[in-house]
Amino acid sequence: MTLKSYLEKVCMKEYHEIKDKTISDLIAYMYKCETPSIYIVDQKKPIYIFTSTDILEIFLKELIHEKISDL
Repeated sequence: MTLKSYLEKVCMKEYHEIKDKTISDLIAYMYKCETPSIYIVDQKKPIYIFTSTDILEIFLKELIHEKISDL
């Protein structure tokens, strides 16, 4: 067994790069990274963490087309 098989891949994006993108764009990026969560960072410090549970809540509240900066 190796530790690598138990670690979750870290996927992050700088806030200024995606603040005008939609949640739908963010989900597409999460799938591209093949990770269940994504960190939105500002100068490499996390300011938002979206998990698969958060994405489910976004679908239920019909916020999929909202801009990230509006959340």
